[in-house]
Amino acid sequence: MSSVAIIDLTFGDAGKGSMTDAYVRRIGAKWTVRFNGGAQAAHNVVTPDGRRHVFSQFGSGTLAGAGTFLTRDVLVNPAAMLKEADALRTVGVAHPMKGMYVDRRCRVTTPWHIALNRLRETSRGQNRHGSCGMGIGETMLDCIENPGDTLRVEDIMRPGELSGRLRRIRVRLLEKALELRPSAAAAEHMEWFSPESVGMLYDELRGWSLQAGIVEKPPFSGEDAIVWEGAQGVLLDENFGFHPHTTWSTTTTVNVIQYCKDHNLPLPEFLGLTRSYFTRHGPGPFPTQGEDIAPEQSNKTNPGSPNSGRGRWTPSCCGTRSACARSCRASW
Repeated sequence: MSSVAIIDLTFGDAGKGSMTDAYVRRIGAKWTVRFNGGAQAAHNVVTPDGRRHVFSQFGSGTLAGAGTFLTRDVLVNPAAMLKEADALRTVGVAHPMKGMYVDRRCRVTTPWHIALNRLRETSRGQNRHGSCGMGIGETMLDCIENPGDTLRVEDIMRPGELSGRLRRIRVRLLEKALELRPSAAAAEHMEWFSPESVGMLYDELRGWSLQAGIVEKPPFSGEDAIVWEGAQGVLLDENFGFHPHTTWSTTTTVNVIQYCKDHNLPLPEFLGLTRSYFTRHGPGPFPTQGEDIAPEQSNKTNPGSPNSGRGRWTPSCCGTRSACARSCRASW
């Protein structure tokens, strides 16, 4: 076996992180390739020597020495990525960003998308969808509604146009946020839309672009051993999941197959994962929210968040979902 694609057959939490790390070591893979989702991933890895990291955007083969490539189908959150790089340094990865490569066509999630996501989910009350609160759906919706003015990684490389694009995105997302009639309790998220946020985000994006490897073609060949690491699970797929409790992402094999065809790469073997018990957060089919079923460090109850209850929200950028608003905001 030279390459393998790891697909979660459930609602997520089937062990994609651990399996990715294991297969990188088993086949000597040089690359972990992420092909869907965004910074809402929470893939837990504990190495044989006891190091632990919950991966968000970096590939879960990083601790085993593999580089990371984010294909065009991944949503990129530069703020969260830089914080995750800091976390990786604490567990022995000397230069995390040197191993990070990003397709220039990737869409970019901004703090405004995240704020709008959380405001919208909170406004749903008991009818909430179970969003992770990292702006994935709002980013995709913004891209669909404004295809000519969406933010992609390649736009960050054009500083003369970037400021104007950021200002327009802020204004239209702020208008959507105000339509939700946010309560006083949402004041913190509304603060994310301050006019000063445009300049802060501009500086952060430009700084990030000098550290990440931004490419047009895959940074590997068809002869390299690769582990393709999926995000979420097929029961959350945007086309085949239990709508509206789904993700704005193709979680099946489709993205891998299409990318390999487009770049003349051999198809990997596909490995579907389940586990002996399922978990998910939020409402929808098969809710386990609030149940103390096999609790462990990376599957905690996070009271105080809009989606309080049993969840899988422990990304390295924040530590816990309930602290996410404070931590992510502090990063920019």
